[in-house]
Amino acid sequence: MRLKILVVPFSILVSLILVIGYIKPDITVLQDKRVLLETKKEQSTWIATLLGNVDTLTSSLNGQPESESLVKTYLPKTMDQDRTIDMFNYLASQSGVFVSDMNMKEVVLESVREDAILTPAQAPLVTGVEGGVTPVAPVVSLKPKVQAYMAEVEVKGSYEGIKGFFDRVSHMNRYHKILTFSIGTEKDDSGEETAGVLTGSLQSRFDYFPLQPVESALNVPIFLRGTVDSSQVASLLSWVSYTVPPLMQSGTGRTNPFQP
Repeated sequence: MRLKILVVPFSILVSLILVIGYIKPDITVLQDKRVLLETKKEQSTWIATLLGNVDTLTSSLNGQPESESLVKTYLPKTMDQDRTIDMFNYLASQSGVFVSDMNMKEVVLESVREDAILTPAQAPLVTGVEGGVTPVAPVVSLKPKVQAYMAEVEVKGSYEGIKGFFDRVSHMNRYHKILTFSIGTEKDDSGEETAGVLTGSLQSRFDYFPLQPVESALNVPIFLRGTVDSSQVASLLSWVSYTVPPLMQSGTGRTNPFQP
């Protein structure tokens, strides 16, 4: 009789042990698996959207070869001092002045601190949102690693010619920042001013943008939309008034000018 009385409490105790020791951990694991599954589904949808945007952007760029070529020329990936020298000489000849002096020197720019990029797989999860779990992956602005060199050029000629040269330089098809410019009189060896001949000086910084690897395209802003903003390119097209032809190797002349 006493044994029958102990059966009920013992059964309850065994049930508690099973719930606490075995069933509850399994339920927790199941909940974690559901959270992970929902997260992976959202990541899969996000990646599919991104791939679709990449295809759309590629098709859009293929339909704008002129704009693509202008951007590549305007924002070079490598140092192009030879091209800059050729551009100054070309624009000087177009303006009716001649280059009397030119110097180039590299510039060390201060690096800008950037926040770390989190991919969806690394991003923290926010719980308690309707529908379960939402991955949080902040979109950051990927600033290019800019490098630069300084160009100092001096030209001689008439006031109208130097003014035209400055105007052509400011509107040429190459990104740069004019820092200083001036026009002054030209003096001979005796210190007398030369009539009609002026000296123009210009200092400008030429930036170039080396390619930089990106570990993940998931947080690059351009890939989060399926259209190319062409307004900036249109503004660039209207700004570039003087297109300097690329530096080409001449095919004329003899290989050895000293041979008859």
